[in-house]
Amino acid sequence: MKIRFTIFNQAELKVMSAEEFDNNGEVVYGYFEISFGEHAEGQYYDFDISEELVGGEALEYWFSSLLEALHLFQNKKTNYVAFRVIEYVDRWIEIKKICDKVCINIANASDPRESAALLLTSQLYNPVYEPPLDTMENYDFFYQEIIRATTDFLNKMNGINPELMKTQEFVCLSNYLHDLEHKW
Repeated sequence: MKIRFTIFNQAELKVMSAEEFDNNGEVVYGYFEISFGEHAEGQYYDFDISEELVGGEALEYWFSSLLEALHLFQNKKTNYVAFRVIEYVDRWIEIKKICDKVCINIANASDPRESAALLLTSQLYNPVYEPPLDTMENYDFFYQEIIRATTDFLNKMNGINPELMKTQEFVCLSNYLHDLEHKW
């Protein structure tokens, strides 16, 4: 598994105060890609491309969803999570922890209206899976990659504007990360 991302609007983020970020409901957008097995979900480019040409992702959503999945797995609260791929109503990443492995699938809900309000730990009802099916990853590697990518994201944001580390979004991510690092 590999996570790659790019942060958009760095010049704007650089001059923004934490209060302005929180009060305006700002979101850090960028490219985000998670690849596992032969599948890649999201988008990432190894070359410069104008931000206006391709839509971006809310990066905090991806990182918080992945950290919450780790938190649930580490605390043995569940062995199953599914979170929605942002730009789709009916597309989900489904992750099952099986001993020292995780099984990852891309699932499309058979009825998007039924899946719209699902919780992270809710089973998808009658999903349609996309190949490749049942990609197995080592849990330790899965865990470490999420920690590495989140740490990298927070470090890059701190480099862009340390003031933003005081926002609700980044305090929450930092707390999740801190909690997980100390349970490993």
